[in-house]
Amino acid sequence: MALLATPNWTPQSEADKETVFRQLERLFGHPTFKSSRRCPAFLQYIVEHQLKGETQQLKERVIGAEVFGREADYDTSSDPVVRTTASEVRKRIAQYYQEAGHEGELRIELPLGSYLVEFHLPPPDGPAHQATTAASSEQRVPRPATAPSAPKKRLTPLIATSVLLIAVVAGLVSWKGLAKQPSSIDVFWQPMLKSQSPTLVCLNTWDISPLLRDSKSPMASGLTQAGIDLSQWLPIDDAVAFSQVTGFLGTTRTTYRMQGARSTTLSDLMQGPSVLIGVFGNPWTQRVTDPLRFHFVRGAQGPGAAVYIADQKDPSKRYAVEEGGSGAGSKDYAIVGRVFNPATGQVSFVMAGLNAAGTTAASEFVTTPRYMSYLETVLPQISSSKNIEAIITVQVIDGRPGAPHVEAADSW
Repeated sequence: MALLATPNWTPQSEADKETVFRQLERLFGHPTFKSSRRCPAFLQYIVEHQLKGETQQLKERVIGAEVFGREADYDTSSDPVVRTTASEVRKRIAQYYQEAGHEGELRIELPLGSYLVEFHLPPPDGPAHQATTAASSEQRVPRPATAPSAPKKRLTPLIATSVLLIAVVAGLVSWKGLAKQPSSIDVFWQPMLKSQSPTLVCLNTWDISPLLRDSKSPMASGLTQAGIDLSQWLPIDDAVAFSQVTGFLGTTRTTYRMQGARSTTLSDLMQGPSVLIGVFGNPWTQRVTDPLRFHFVRGAQGPGAAVYIADQKDPSKRYAVEEGGSGAGSKDYAIVGRVFNPATGQVSFVMAGLNAAGTTAASEFVTTPRYMSYLETVLPQISSSKNIEAIITVQVIDGRPGAPHVEAADSW
């Protein structure tokens, strides 16, 4: 379907940028992009940096290094990964917008020979615009002429006052009805926001004392002499997730306390809501998710141990990190959820990945309004469900997570 060209539009406000990110989510959720690994990562990167004004990052060699894991000085002539991906993105964008039903959407384009995207608002004669114009026209239709009516009686002061009071009350009721509805992120975190008890942030901690016990390295000796508790070691990636979550809790003015998973007891979890970060160093995450549809599976210990997320409704499905770990194009998976735990009588919020990148992406997902809004489009029952669980997937580029996407979701 041909679309009329409209002038370039430059997102200025945060609301404008949110509109762009929502459109990206529509693109990435479409089969033309879901079938590709590189295209979503490439387009997400250039759009995010352009909206931040970091156009110096939108050069071929920089994109190759940042998005596709190439060396900083790699030969772009012999390795045209950026140019070929850009060409593929242009084709997929064209396929998306040629389908019927996308005429009223924001249009994102990548001009030839450039890594700067262009944004175009829906055409003025598109369905969205026509609907608005039609509604406005209806309001402007002149009323038919009528015969002059008899002079109206003047209202007495008492009646006039009563009418005014009624109008004020009606206005207040209408205003309350039109007041901003809770956002998806507010709905997700509502049990915590309503709780009078502090929230427990339970951290994924590791016991590294066996690793250092027989080590003769100066670092091992120094840590031991300093009296540092090596059984409560917090990995840096989980510290990033912790920072993301507590930063969000700060914006909601939620009182919280933090503990390592190894020092957390059932009694602690019974005191109020909890946030469970990570899984394989956090046994509480494992216990909460074990009965759920999506749950973690870890085989026997050892280098070849199977680690994946299973689906109880479809045992044939296994979500596992691809070979190569943090290499370009690899994927990590994570579980995010809000689960009422019968054992504690409290709600637990879960954010845990198979690898560190998944945990980081999970913490970003549940604390970012646009991602939670996207979850609601996948799972409309989010506002009426007691329990919510989703698998998210994230592309890992050079060890860093990209934009998370919902792979599967359930509620009950």
